[in-house]
Amino acid sequence: MTRPVKIRFGFLAIGIAGALLGGCTGLDGFGSGTETASGERNCLVRAMYFESNRTSEDGLLAVGTVVMNRVDSTRYPNTICGVVSQHRQFAPGVMTRKMADREKVMAEKMADEVLSGKRSKQVGDAMYFHAMTIRIPYRNVDYVTVAGGNAFYRKKKGGGRQLPPLEPPISAVASKKALEQPKAALAEAEEPAPSIMRASVAPDPAPEPQAPPPAVPIAQPVGATASQIQKSSFGW
Repeated sequence: MTRPVKIRFGFLAIGIAGALLGGCTGLDGFGSGTETASGERNCLVRAMYFESNRTSEDGLLAVGTVVMNRVDSTRYPNTICGVVSQHRQFAPGVMTRKMADREKVMAEKMADEVLSGKRSKQVGDAMYFHAMTIRIPYRNVDYVTVAGGNAFYRKKKGGGRQLPPLEPPISAVASKKALEQPKAALAEAEEPAPSIMRASVAPDPAPEPQAPPPAVPIAQPVGATASQIQKSSFGW
């Protein structure tokens, strides 16, 4: 029972799925050498694209190095597509999701360098990584480097270098401080400011209207009264 036989049955079990496996027609020996090379490159690009910060050359190279380390290990499939398509080993949909043309340029560049033999010296022979935003509870891990948003590690009996604890987000820290604030301080802060009592102020009395000078008899309008003259004088 050899690994090629296992790969062939696994391939047939999911149907003729060359398209779903990113063009890996050479996964079990079918297809030409050109098709195999193209499919293997595409699988490597996909792993690097979906697993690393796409603008980090070091991060992309680190993921590519892990993939190739697994290919070289007897514990994993001996092809790139076989490694990348393993169940629950890489990002969900790594073999089927669409890649943006502009964003995959860097991944393609770094994949070509990996296929030409380049490896991350920091990663070394490590075959595992996870996002920097999580912490795993295992004791047999030895972290070797951090790149592209991932922490890379090897398994080591007794453990080794560890990651620092995660820092809580700023919002969580602020909420905790608010909860720990003394109740007296909170009560003081929440006490409404005393309202300012304003005495009612009576408006100033209107000035006494000045009596108009005696009108010249000939200028006195016919039928005009004193109230009409006063009204016109104040503009009411």
